[in-house]
Amino acid sequence: MADCCVDLAPQIFYREVMNESAPGLRVAVERCPLCGKTNSPFFCKTCVSQGNFLHSKHTYTESFAEKQKRWEILKKLRSSLLERFQKSVAPLHKYDEKQTIMTDYRKKIMTLQGVLITVRSNLVKEKAALEKQKRENLLKVSRTRKHAEKKRRISDYIEKSKIRIKQKEEKAQDKKELLQRKRLTFIYNLMEYIFPIEEVNPNSDSDSHGDTLRALLKDACQTAYIRGRWVYGTNDMDVKYKIVDPVLPSNGDYSQFSVWLANRRESAEIQREPNPRSNALDIIAGLSHTAQLVSLLSYILQVHLPKRLCYSEFMSNNMTEQQYNSAVSRLNQNVLYLCFSQGVDPMSLEPKHTVQNIVILLKSPVLGRVSSFEVNEEMMQSVEDLGCQSDDSEDDYFKSFRHDDTDCAQDWEQVPIEIPEFNIPSRADVTSTTSVQSMAYTSQILSESTLSASGLVSSAAASFAYFFRAATGQSDKR
Repeated sequence: MADCCVDLAPQIFYREVMNESAPGLRVAVERCPLCGKTNSPFFCKTCVSQGNFLHSKHTYTESFAEKQKRWEILKKLRSSLLERFQKSVAPLHKYDEKQTIMTDYRKKIMTLQGVLITVRSNLVKEKAALEKQKRENLLKVSRTRKHAEKKRRISDYIEKSKIRIKQKEEKAQDKKELLQRKRLTFIYNLMEYIFPIEEVNPNSDSDSHGDTLRALLKDACQTAYIRGRWVYGTNDMDVKYKIVDPVLPSNGDYSQFSVWLANRRESAEIQREPNPRSNALDIIAGLSHTAQLVSLLSYILQVHLPKRLCYSEFMSNNMTEQQYNSAVSRLNQNVLYLCFSQGVDPMSLEPKHTVQNIVILLKSPVLGRVSSFEVNEEMMQSVEDLGCQSDDSEDDYFKSFRHDDTDCAQDWEQVPIEIPEFNIPSRADVTSTTSVQSMAYTSQILSESTLSASGLVSSAAASFAYFFRAATGQSDKR
């Protein structure tokens, strides 16, 4: 490589190129350190390091070193100019920054003013709501005080009412006990002097019942064929009850009257009177007394009986078997209803044992009580006569009597209001009088003897009812 001039770098360097013409022949190739190519224009490392080289196309006449010097001078000028510019622009920049800060502060102030206005308006509203709440609280406090005072007065009133109620309950209980004692007194007097009931034991003679033939004949005499069925009369071995003087069976078998009615109808057809030894009149008189007793017991105990029944129904000359069965059924229902009203255990009752149920009623430990009760409907329906007349026919039948349950105007004997003195007849007098008048056994005496006996008992019962009303302070409305 040829040496270049110190002042000016050569433009073109000529070098020998060795090409491989034969195998194993090497050619020396050197690249330019500036462009890294093997072009013909070539610069040495020293020129490159010193910057003594030109543009390859000779467009610019300045070398790289000259350009670099001029660039350094321009850079210094730029730096000095920039410093002077920054110094001159610094106040303006500070002014702009202050303007920006002031603008931001103004926006913040406007925002805070808006918030302040909103807060003030809300504060006014809250103050108004607070004042309103205070007024309401004051009203509530005053109402609370009034309510507390009212509550105290109500509590005092309740306590006083409880005391008064307790006192009234005690008084009512005393009145109930007094009323129960009075009722018991009237009932005992009624059973002692007017309607005494005694248990009659059958004859226990072994000789009379020892003979089998006599027993069979007796059963045959007590059996009758009525309307296509055999009816068996009351067994003499059964317990019986005597009410005043008539005797009724305890088992409630009153079929002998049906036998008597059948015999009476047959005797009327053949114009022959019935058997004078029949005890049908005794049963009729006993049922009539029982109906009177039940009516008076319901009046004394203030119990409204479910069925309408007057004792004179058993004394009608034209009574049919259907009417008789209906009257007995209603009597049994009334007796059961009385027993239920006085707290009698239904297990101790027999639906068709009329007098026996009355005896159990009189032995009740709470007889004469004033309290609610429950009715055993099954037992009440068991004594209802399904073959009896309907309600309409029964009402028509009652219209002929024109009386109610406890006040039979045609049957009660009129008693004067002012009675100077009332002497209760002894039991022997009542028994002897009724026994003479009620124990006849002819068809003609049916309407005379029975009515006369019941008339005497009716007079005593009416007098007893009058004194009961006078003792209990009730006015005589009849």
